[in-house]
Amino acid sequence: MSRLRTPLLGLLASVLLSACTLVPTDPSPRSVNSADVPSGLLNGGGAKKSATVAFWYFDAEGRLVKRWERISTPVTIAALLTHLTQRVPSGLTTALPTKIALTRAVVRGDEVTLFISAGFRGVDPETEMAAMRQMVATLRDTFGISTLNVNDVERGRTLFVDAPAP
Repeated sequence: MSRLRTPLLGLLASVLLSACTLVPTDPSPRSVNSADVPSGLLNGGGAKKSATVAFWYFDAEGRLVKRWERISTPVTIAALLTHLTQRVPSGLTTALPTKIALTRAVVRGDEVTLFISAGFRGVDPETEMAAMRQMVATLRDTFGISTLNVNDVERGRTLFVDAPAP
């Protein structure tokens, strides 16, 4: 009986596996009846309109602290920087100037170079470094960035910081 069971199981397995190849595939796009589309995908119901993101701010003792907040999608570097300067939670501060102007961001792996055309003029070196730490901590949690270069176009210099854990 066991000799008969092994071939039967093999035959059953091959029949079941061959059924997997019966799904039609098309080499090019084709129209699909709207009744066959899952609910919500046609009217954008499946698209996320916001995301929860970790932002880093400074507490009263000057330590970086994380706060989770919802922002509109798409989540971009510019959106994160705007949020860090414009939406500071009560009891916390930001080291970023409110008038910071990001003109371009270049991402290469886990390194980003931000081109800032305005906002760093008149900021002391200690505040600059605090702003860099705050940006890199936020970018690390959202995009996996570990190295931040800020090209201060206004002053013709580049600032650099690695992302140590706060």
